[in-house]
Amino acid sequence: ELGGAADAGYRFYEAVRASAGETGALDNEFIKTLHRRIIPDKNALPGHIRSGRMTIYSYYRHNRLNPPYDEELEAAMNALEEYVNRSANTNYLVKAALIHYQLTTIHPFFDGNDRLARLFVMLYLRRFNPCGSYCFYLSRYFARNEGEYYRSLNAVRSHGNFQGWVEYFLKALIATSNHMRNVLKYTAALLTRNRRRVLETPHSNSIKNNLVSALQYMAFNPVVTINRLCIAQRKSFPILSRNVKILEGMGILEAAGFRDRSRLYVYREQLDILAD
Repeated sequence: ELGGAADAGYRFYEAVRASAGETGALDNEFIKTLHRRIIPDKNALPGHIRSGRMTIYSYYRHNRLNPPYDEELEAAMNALEEYVNRSANTNYLVKAALIHYQLTTIHPFFDGNDRLARLFVMLYLRRFNPCGSYCFYLSRYFARNEGEYYRSLNAVRSHGNFQGWVEYFLKALIATSNHMRNVLKYTAALLTRNRRRVLETPHSNSIKNNLVSALQYMAFNPVVTINRLCIAQRKSFPILSRNVKILEGMGILEAAGFRDRSRLYVYREQLDILAD
């Protein structure tokens, strides 16, 4: 389970990192590329617009969504692309809510549409908000308020109640922002405490710096393999294997089984902060 979560988190991280340097339009090709990055199941045809009819049953079985037929998909996606990149007087947070609604309703792929919508909206906010980037994700709030999530979406589809959906989405942004503020506060406190512990060890300054660097990376990647640390920190396997063993010996990391023949290590205190 931890391995699956780690892989999903890494795909998410890579998708965000890959998009960070983008300066062009958030267009349909970008959406397809994003879908390919976050969907590992080849049977779901990642990055390929679906064909054929679909009926999606929501949280409440009597609420059905009938997305556009495949012959209508191109026009629907082109209209969404134009709306995303159009300069308008609409508040960008309200616009983000409407983009999320449209992307989930169009349902352009066979699988992963809700996940894609959440990630795409975060990247939209990152791109168009003049104040900087975002380090939060709305899944936590949506999962904890799943009934209201589907009721709000379906109210738009059945009664045109856009206001209700926008209000729900803005509540999600506020709650998630407050949660992430606490996460960052607790993360900083944990890093300070463990950094102090590392600096009190008898190891060389070089090793201490490497250990602190590993802890900084694992602040938002609390389930790792040594190979993944090698890629992230651009250091050799022997060096990072030694560092992980030191942190494990200090009780900061713990071994947690294997994933694809690689040992998983968990930064348990940090994982508890993120999972709260």
